[in-house]
Amino acid sequence: MRKCRLSIFIMILVAVSSALSSESPDVSIQRIDLSGLPEIRVYFTVTDKNGDSVLGLTGDELKVTLDGVAPADMTLTSALEGGEYLAVALLFDKSGSMKAAVDQTRKAALEFVRRMSENDRTAVISFDDNVKLELDFTADKALIEEAVRGIPLGRNTALYEALALAVDLFQSVSTRRQAVVILSDGKDTRSKISRDAAVSRAQQSGIPVFSIGLGASIRKEALNEMAVETGGHFYEAASPEHLLFLYRKIAEQLQNQYRISIRPGFEMDERWYTLEIAVEEAGGKEGRAERDFVASLGPGVSPDVISGFQTKMESRRYVEGGAVGAGAGLLLGLVLTAMLKLLRPEIRLISPLMIAAVFLVALLGGITALILVLMG
Repeated sequence: MRKCRLSIFIMILVAVSSALSSESPDVSIQRIDLSGLPEIRVYFTVTDKNGDSVLGLTGDELKVTLDGVAPADMTLTSALEGGEYLAVALLFDKSGSMKAAVDQTRKAALEFVRRMSENDRTAVISFDDNVKLELDFTADKALIEEAVRGIPLGRNTALYEALALAVDLFQSVSTRRQAVVILSDGKDTRSKISRDAAVSRAQQSGIPVFSIGLGASIRKEALNEMAVETGGHFYEAASPEHLLFLYRKIAEQLQNQYRISIRPGFEMDERWYTLEIAVEEAGGKEGRAERDFVASLGPGVSPDVISGFQTKMESRRYVEGGAVGAGAGLLLGLVLTAMLKLLRPEIRLISPLMIAAVFLVALLGGITALILVLMG
């Protein structure tokens, strides 16, 4: 009987673990374009658990809401079919830490360029102590390949200045399909601009950052935050040989963007709105992404509106942090309970004491997560 109960408990534990780690579609909102109000254009990508693009989505699998309300007028198309070209700024860390990967870096970047469409445009920027524009936006693949092959090695790193330059460079292109792809170890030793300032520029311009971390001691947090906060993705290269695969993944995602056109019924009223996109795959797995935006094209947003938005974002961060911590604590409590049962078979699993212990661990996990969020 005891073995039977233990087996049932372990099965429940495995089921809970599987549910917590279940892979849903990954939805990323890259850009919300308000320049055509009363029409809004939203550019986003959907990938599966392997990072492959989910193609052929229809309105039946998609749920879009603005402040919780579904827009009455919405169309979904492939961004590529819409006739818009893609503009990508390729940023290369040429500091000494990248020396071992220089050949693989050039090979992977060239493969990325070859996967772009005929009308797509690419700019090439390198950075070490200084930031250098190797090539402005062009669709000439021969010039792009020449610029990539000619990037030399350097010394220290000015990563954030390179990102800021890339964002400013996009002012010369008309397409709304834009992206920055950065290869770096994430370290910055020379920039005169902060990470927050550089990322803020990308956010305000609606430019997603795709970052690839390479090196023995990469700064994952910095590279991941740049990507997540702008609607892009962070990838870690297991080795220089892995770069080719990652550049292919990024090229595939950018080429397979979706575009939603909606008419929300408001103008430039300087109010904050929340856009949410949910995608449901066969089997019931659902991926969600949301983005807050202000209905304004310029900096003329009142301090009260900005303050209210910041408060909203802080509250959401606390809730999300607490939920993640509680989930991790619950899983840990179940694992500890199973281990305790193995060591002490006479203990009853279904008892007030054991249940209280599991939920206490979950509570501690939530509190710990909140403390970490508060500490920044």
